Amino acid sequence: MARIPTLDGPQVAQRGLGAPTVGGQGPDNSGLQRGLAQIGRATQQLVEQEREKADTAALMAADQQLEQWQQKTFFDPEAGVYTKKGSAALDITNQTIGQFDQQQAKIGESLTNERQRARFNDLVMRRRQSLSGDLNRYEFNERERYYDDVERGQVETAMQGAALNYNDPDKIGYYQRKMTEVLKSQAQRKGLPEEMQQATLLKANSGMASAVISRMVDDDPYKARAYFTTAQEGMTAEDQVQISRLIDREIKSREIEARQMQAIARAELSTRVSDAQSAYLSGFDFENPPSASDFVASYGAEEGAERYAQFVKTQDIGTAIRQVAMASPEDRQQLVEQFRPAKDGVAEDGFAVDAKLYGTLLNSASRLGEELQSDPATYVIGRSPLLMKAAEEASSGDPAAVEAYATAMIAEQQRLGAPEPKLLTSRQAASIAAAFENTEDGGSNAAQVIEQLQQQWGKNWPTVYKQLQDKLPGAALVIGSGVDQQTAATLARIASTKTADLKVGLDSTDTKDAKDALNEGMAEFRNTLAGQVGGERTFSTLYNEAERLAYAYMGQGKGPRDAVELAKKALIDDKYTLQGTYRVPKAYDADLIEAGTERAIESLDPMTLNFRTPAGVPEDFAAGRVKAAIEKDGYWVTLPDESGVALYYGGEAVLDRAGNPVARKFDDLAAEAVGPSFTPKAEPVMPDGRMLDYSKTRSVR
Repeated sequence: MARIPTLDGPQVAQRGLGAPTVGGQGPDNSGLQRGLAQIGRATQQLVEQEREKADTAALMAADQQLEQWQQKTFFDPEAGVYTKKGSAALDITNQTIGQFDQQQAKIGESLTNERQRARFNDLVMRRRQSLSGDLNRYEFNERERYYDDVERGQVETAMQGAALNYNDPDKIGYYQRKMTEVLKSQAQRKGLPEEMQQATLLKANSGMASAVISRMVDDDPYKARAYFTTAQEGMTAEDQVQISRLIDREIKSREIEARQMQAIARAELSTRVSDAQSAYLSGFDFENPPSASDFVASYGAEEGAERYAQFVKTQDIGTAIRQVAMASPEDRQQLVEQFRPAKDGVAEDGFAVDAKLYGTLLNSASRLGEELQSDPATYVIGRSPLLMKAAEEASSGDPAAVEAYATAMIAEQQRLGAPEPKLLTSRQAASIAAAFENTEDGGSNAAQVIEQLQQQWGKNWPTVYKQLQDKLPGAALVIGSGVDQQTAATLARIASTKTADLKVGLDSTDTKDAKDALNEGMAEFRNTLAGQVGGERTFSTLYNEAERLAYAYMGQGKGPRDAVELAKKALIDDKYTLQGTYRVPKAYDADLIEAGTERAIESLDPMTLNFRTPAGVPEDFAAGRVKAAIEKDGYWVTLPDESGVALYYGGEAVLDRAGNPVARKFDDLAAEAVGPSFTPKAEPVMPDGRMLDYSKTRSVR
């Protein structure tokens, strides 16, 4: 630090006295006075210099603080002025100058005198002007950058909006106008010349058109090409070339892909068509069949339409086949007839295909008829959801469900024209026959099978019994006709034993006596079967089982005639009362039934019968003669299902006007016998079990 000199020591150098001199004047001290004055001025100057140095040092310290604040304020990485970009820099000048004023005032408070403060104020003014200039320039640049960003965002948003709405011309026009206004505003703000404005607008419009077409190409390059034709005048040459290449490339790619896809589509369509046609011609429907558009897509408009028309014909035949399967005979004939080609004897275009399809329909109808005839129950269940459900419910064994199933099954088979309705499927019948073969338990199981079936089917058992006749052995048929449990078990036990083996150990004379007794004892029963279709077969089966049963009893020690009586009692006497030409089940009073048959003939109206009146003979006279003949020689024959009797004359069934046999149920005959006013209706009886074959009967003449 500068030091101010002191005057403590001698300031004039001492020197020795010379020789004494003598002068005329006194001593001169002016030089001393001047020296002292100079010393005073020097001292004052030194003081001022030190003060200046102190002020300068204080000013420099204050300026350093202000500089440090300015550097931090401008360059701080977290909150400095230069970190404010775009809109964040707006009004940064006023904000920073205000902070500067506050900071310089705070720093100025540390100054100690007016000289320092005056000099500091000058420095602050100069720094403030410089700072304001820097801030104004920075804020202006950032403001311009912000405006540029906003306008650029507006332009980009407009282009994106146009691209997203490439299929909406109105919205494309809206975004184009919006972008134009933004660019005009930008040009005015920047003071761009007209040529530059037009160049900028052309580039922007070209970019928007390119964006729209690029999106449009992905959906429909042909539509994009049409749009490009109208928009290319407003596009740059470079964009025109690029977009044109893009469209051409996409169209070529689409054409190649279309040819490939068409080839694939044809192959796939061919497979679907083949599957669908096979299903239709087999009587099935087909899920999701090929449509007209599928054919057009694979073969083009003209060829596709022709191929689809042929496919529809097969589809119609398939529908007809399904309808034929569940149609009555009359409806079936109409369905087939409507597809007959050349109905009027004149063939038309497509005759070969139509004739082939017609032949397929005929073959299907014939095949379905054979299926219905051979296994009607399976046929109906497989094609009728209602009957399938009824069969499932009947499998529970509930009598009401079984009755409902039987009624519906018979009615549906009759509607379809089944020649002989059946309640069991072929598989069910075979299963029952197989169950009867089990005689390991002495035959009781087989007997129980028949008993359970009788209980299960109730009044419909005769129909089931008839269906099983050609599948069950004779013993099973006899058991099924209704015998006691012990006899049923014996018949089942010996069912697998040959008749010759049953005779082993028996005396030949005894077996002959047994045979003679059996012929004698079965003669009357045989008479009740004489007029019944299939009666001889029924008698033969019953006779054989009676003979075998007698041999079994003889093997147990019974005599020939006793054994025959036991067998005859179990198979015939315990079941029927024989009334000449007909037999009455033991469940009915035979005398009442006989009285009922007599009253039925007495009350018979001959005008309801089917007979021919000779020429010249009055019809009422002929009717009277018919009535008299029936009263004299008519007789009754037990129906195959043993539910009643049918009226016969001269060995043939008497028919009514509708061609049905005149028959009476046992229940009706019993009621007619006790009810004087009862007049039964002569109606056809459709036996539920074994049916009489009336195809060869004739009317009374």
